[in-house]
Amino acid sequence: MKKIIFSLVGLALVFGLTTTAMADTKTIVSDTSVNVYGPLDHYAAINSPDWGVSKSAVITWKHPSWPTITDTTWISSAYYTENPRPDSWRLFSSLIELPSSAINIIGNISITSDNAEEVYLNEVLIGSDGEVQGTAVDSQEWNTILDYSLTGLHAGTNELDIIVRNYAYNTDSSTVNPAGLIYKAEITYEIGDIIAPVVTIESPTEGVLVNGIVDIYGSIVEDFAMGNYNIAIYAGDADFMDFSKRLEQDNGYPTTGFSNEKIYTWDTTTYADGDYLIRFAARDKAGNRDLSGDPYIGGDDSQHVIKVTVKNTPGHNGPSTDKDQCKKGGWKLFNNPAFKNQGDCVSYFQSNENAKGNKNK
Repeated sequence: MKKIIFSLVGLALVFGLTTTAMADTKTIVSDTSVNVYGPLDHYAAINSPDWGVSKSAVITWKHPSWPTITDTTWISSAYYTENPRPDSWRLFSSLIELPSSAINIIGNISITSDNAEEVYLNEVLIGSDGEVQGTAVDSQEWNTILDYSLTGLHAGTNELDIIVRNYAYNTDSSTVNPAGLIYKAEITYEIGDIIAPVVTIESPTEGVLVNGIVDIYGSIVEDFAMGNYNIAIYAGDADFMDFSKRLEQDNGYPTTGFSNEKIYTWDTTTYADGDYLIRFAARDKAGNRDLSGDPYIGGDDSQHVIKVTVKNTPGHNGPSTDKDQCKKGGWKLFNNPAFKNQGDCVSYFQSNENAKGNKNK
């Protein structure tokens, strides 16, 4: 339907970009990818059923006096005008596809035809030259290339429609009264940032015991520019979306994403032993934040939450002789040996014949 010269100025990288958008361009030209309807022996609106079925435009015979536009060509419905004597109308149609995140879109079309044209963008008339409708007055419009602003361009799919009228002329020679169209549309836009950052707490990991001074490491994947992140500590049973429940917190303001960098230092010695939550969340410079994923899984949205256990008081140096010490989180306090969970702790003591509760069995 069109020829597209697509120049990507830059690729969005995981790390390193510091803007909320990047510039890009697109050029649309008249060539054989354009769809053409007609010719008709009367004027019809762009949505009229009179146009029937389209076909691919062809590179037409070019009159020596016709002007040229760089990197494009004259097209029509046939190489030679099918019937050069009467008035005839043709509809040329193509699509302009822009990224869904395109913003700040500006476009211009340079165009002329033999003999007169109406230019529509998304079914809105944006320019015309000569008498496409009514009585023809001047047959020399093809001498001048005109520029029209592509007002109304938007992200996604746009439709460019051009109705061209070839004026009647008392001749049966297609080279005496040729029909054709030439144009070039140039569009600039920016790719806006619509993707939220993705975060991961790299260390510590879910369920581990921590003590003393704990360095917390994290990663952020961001395609454009970062805004800020928040790292916060909560009690183990707290609602981490209730920010008033934060026990302590800090904010960072990196310009880009990063990988496995220290984001906070937590002094666990100021807290009682027990379970705590660490929440890491981020928002980019464009304001994007996604909380739709599982907060306890890192790398799927803009927040990650893990639970760790602080254990600063001396543990049971064991082996203990009381498997009841495994209950109520007591399994976490053993360090010789250490246990993965309560069941692991109970199994250990059940295998010890001298453990309390196992005697006389």
